[in-house]
Amino acid sequence: PPPSGTLSPASGAGALPITGSLRATMGPVGTLLYTAPVVAVGALGCSAVVEFSVLSSSPLLHDPSALVETASILAAIAACVLVVQLAEFGLVGLTSSLTVSVIAICRELLTILGAVAILGDPLSLINGLGVALCTAGAALYHAHAAGYLDGRRLNTASARR
Repeated sequence: PPPSGTLSPASGAGALPITGSLRATMGPVGTLLYTAPVVAVGALGCSAVVEFSVLSSSPLLHDPSALVETASILAAIAACVLVVQLAEFGLVGLTSSLTVSVIAICRELLTILGAVAILGDPLSLINGLGVALCTAGAALYHAHAAGYLDGRRLNTASARR
């Protein structure tokens, strides 16, 4: 049998030595640090294949200053995304994963509403209904978590009078 902490060929993963202490100490941030580069390379490869015709005629590949500017903007965005991911991992430790999920949905809604309000992106009727539904769901979750829906908050407010 394989040593303790090793994935065996029977598990379908080959014999990869992963010690129990590494799994225990890595945590979510360590997992992010190991998986993010793999996901980035995979997404870059898929994007290059799908967008090859657009990329081959793009002025970004022929103008070095535009390439540097675009790479700088993408690096700044990537840094912001990393900070948000680390904040979400910290938040999961303080609250539940459901709360973090609702916060992430609200963040996406703000992104959509900002794109419509600031950039003038079109919002179709079906997309608008989806935004309204998600907003209502987040509001209901907040009302339930705060105790407004089951009377906890209302009873404590009337007891103070």
